[in-house]
Amino acid sequence: MKAGNKDLRIVAEYALMMLRTQPEEVQRVATMWRQIADEQTDPGGRAGAILNIASALDHGTTEDRAQAIAMTDRALALLGPKHPQAAAIYLSGAQRLILSGDPIAMRKALEYLHIALAVPKTAGGRDVLIGILQGYSTVAPIGADFSKLPKAQRIFDRLRKSRLRGTEMWPAYVAMIRLFSDRWKMEGHRPSFGKAIQFGAEALAQLDVIAPGRGFQRASLQLAHALLLLERNEHDGSEADFDAAVALLREAATTDQKRGTVLNSLALALMDPTSRAPTQAEFDEAYATLEAGLACSDDDEKVFLKWSMANWHLLAYQRGGAIANLDRAIEAIEIAAEDRANVGNKILFAAAHAYHDRFTATRSPDDIDRAIEFAELGLTSSNEQQPERWRQEVTAANVYQERALHGRSAFDSEDAARAAALFQRAIDRLPRDSIQRESTVGGAIGSLVERWLINPEPRLMDAAAGLARMLPDNANGVRRLIPNVALNLATFHIERGISEEARVEWIALIQEIASRHSGDEAGRIAANNLMHLHVGRDWSAVIDAFAILTGQRSRRLAAAQGTRERSMVLRREQSVAALAGLAYVHLGQADAAVRLIDESQAALLLGDDRRDCESDVLWDTFDAVLYPVHTRYGAYALVATPLGVSGLLLPEIDFPLPALATPSKTETLEAAAALLSSAFPVALPKRLLVVPAGPLGQIPWAAVGYQEQRVLDQASVVVLPTRYLWRGGQPPDLTNVLIVDASTAVPDRPLRHASAEARQLRYWMPQGRDLKHENLSLAAVVDALSESTTAHFASHGISEADEPMASRLLLTEDEALKVSDILGTDCSRLSLVTLSACQTAVHGDDLADEFTNVAAAFVSAGARCAIGSLWNVNDIAASLFSRRFYWLVKQGHEPRDALRQAQLWLRDARNGELLAWLTTLEPDIDDSEQRLRDGLARSVNQIGFADMRYWGAFVCYG
Repeated sequence: MKAGNKDLRIVAEYALMMLRTQPEEVQRVATMWRQIADEQTDPGGRAGAILNIASALDHGTTEDRAQAIAMTDRALALLGPKHPQAAAIYLSGAQRLILSGDPIAMRKALEYLHIALAVPKTAGGRDVLIGILQGYSTVAPIGADFSKLPKAQRIFDRLRKSRLRGTEMWPAYVAMIRLFSDRWKMEGHRPSFGKAIQFGAEALAQLDVIAPGRGFQRASLQLAHALLLLERNEHDGSEADFDAAVALLREAATTDQKRGTVLNSLALALMDPTSRAPTQAEFDEAYATLEAGLACSDDDEKVFLKWSMANWHLLAYQRGGAIANLDRAIEAIEIAAEDRANVGNKILFAAAHAYHDRFTATRSPDDIDRAIEFAELGLTSSNEQQPERWRQEVTAANVYQERALHGRSAFDSEDAARAAALFQRAIDRLPRDSIQRESTVGGAIGSLVERWLINPEPRLMDAAAGLARMLPDNANGVRRLIPNVALNLATFHIERGISEEARVEWIALIQEIASRHSGDEAGRIAANNLMHLHVGRDWSAVIDAFAILTGQRSRRLAAAQGTRERSMVLRREQSVAALAGLAYVHLGQADAAVRLIDESQAALLLGDDRRDCESDVLWDTFDAVLYPVHTRYGAYALVATPLGVSGLLLPEIDFPLPALATPSKTETLEAAAALLSSAFPVALPKRLLVVPAGPLGQIPWAAVGYQEQRVLDQASVVVLPTRYLWRGGQPPDLTNVLIVDASTAVPDRPLRHASAEARQLRYWMPQGRDLKHENLSLAAVVDALSESTTAHFASHGISEADEPMASRLLLTEDEALKVSDILGTDCSRLSLVTLSACQTAVHGDDLADEFTNVAAAFVSAGARCAIGSLWNVNDIAASLFSRRFYWLVKQGHEPRDALRQAQLWLRDARNGELLAWLTTLEPDIDDSEQRLRDGLARSVNQIGFADMRYWGAFVCYG
């Protein structure tokens, strides 16, 4: 080479080194190296110059970098794959391709690395070999191609024998750990899993000897090795692996670098319930660890820590914590989901899971729809080939299954089919011997059995049987599986029909799950199943299973914060009290059944308030208490009197349950009449308290037939959700009467006769406060309720069957008095509340043991008595009833007697009699009242309000 050309090379080499700080010189430097390459006659020298052109172009534009890859190919063509420099060149080419991020380029990078791994003699020493291993560990998982892993193993073995230095050992071991662990995750190759754990242990031991004090490298290896040990613990259940992993993470957390990431992993390990239930100490440590991580982390790490904190709140709820945990979890996950670029698509599935959990508590259709949205977004945004895809499909399958069974419609076959397809996809992806596959198969079986119980199609049970063949077929074999899977399998085998001997074994397994996991979801479901499995076989066992359910419900209610959370707990933790009561009746313990119904019903209204309901004062007020109960296994009645309690089994009575907010259907009234006749075969008690279980509270008991008449013809009736809400029978105090006239709250549906009603009541009871028009607001009503002795509402009422806390009285166009507002108000001075409004005694059907409505809420908040309505009552009928009721109260009648007589009067009086009574009233009348009287005058001989829909809706509480 001429002297001038030597000078050019020196300049070009210096310029190439300076490109990092002078990228604008790319083209000039590349041109110099092109000139040098053109002058080279030796293939090796020419190839080297071409590679330097590529190195220069690496610092340029995207187009320049594409040319650099082409230059690499030209250099390789000159040298051939067996040249000592070929491995280094293939490595540099692979690195350029990897940096491009293009899928096609990644495949080409994998080809380069495969060739580099096969080069017999590699120039550049150990650095090139380690670089090849690092590149292969990056690209092989992306291409799902581990075919050259044996060659990589041989190269690594040569490196280990050559006594790696500290700076070399760490990247070499990290590359091999990643290769073998990724192969395990993607292919389920168990030996690779063992290799990854072996290399992790070796690396930590070698690092201590070769390069002690390398805190960051050691912490990174400790983190990687700990995660592998935790994964093996998840599969094999080894406590030693768990303890070793936690110890490694605790030590790694003492370093400063990326401490937040390590603390995050430590917290996740401590609270992970997959293979073992964390102790309370571990769970509390997890929370403290997350808080410590948040305090010491950068913004990127904080996103993950906040996500983990959200998962902590989810688990805290599942462990019996307050439902506020769900709200906090969802809030945190929604925030994290906005930063998907950093946290990845996993957050979408975490959001789906969180909304799913809250749906099981709230039964809000919006929550399960939101869960579906996140699950579908996650599926469409994620790579189908990634190792965690099966988890994503299981999450999506679960939310679709939930919506299929409990969504807006009774059953959604499309959602069910989608769930089944997703379960099957997940199953097909998983290795046969993995715990994950067992869990997924168990979930799929459970979903099919749930569908079969709703609609027993043979194909569903056949499909479940096909899946069950993948798992043990006997109780002993199933016992080793995780609780939910074992429970699903046991339920499947019992439902498909088996021998009595096998049935006993499977029931014993469910009993074991219920007892061991009494505080979590598996125990709740197992106990619920046990109750039904023992019906008609072992009534004592029904009671024992019920005790597990009530224990869990009590813990959740104790943790609940406020009535909203209590309502969510009760929706999720229904105690099936009616069925347990049936068991007590079969066992001859009717008194225990009475206590159970009283203690289980209306927990939302009662809180922890339990009054003595056995005192003599109760029997001074009532002659008997009737508990009518309906279950899927038959009806029964409990009758309490001063002499004791008796129970009657009434399996022949079938209750077609009444529709909400409508007059009861004939068949329902006939069933109620049959129950009354059985409970009181001779005569009705004159003063009767009815405590109806669940939906039977929708029956107008005063209107039920009895011995050729109706109940109100022979007795006065008070209805309560539980005797614990009875507050004594003193006469009402009318000295300070609140009258709320909200007749215009719905402008297009005004209550035209409410004004006459309000004027009349104020004339009779002049002392108190009037709220109407511009004086009417929620704040004013709440304030007045705490000071008044009697309150009367003339307004529209709305019942929310799915959310009883939202049932309400409309006050204005924009404001309403909700059940939740009433329960938060001190109503202890109120002796009487009358609700001349629709649906104020309607309670929802979503809480089987609850009896929550507007009227009952007033009693729960301290009022001694409340009058409500079971359906939409005609405006005229409501006005007539209210005025007659208060006329009777003013004469000294107790509310229950005044209610009965007002109903009889409205039912039996001819229009002329009604008119004659109205004309005796004092206040001036308005146009609506005049039209009413004119209408009555035109039909004086008719009985205008004889139909039950006019008078039967009114109910006395207390």
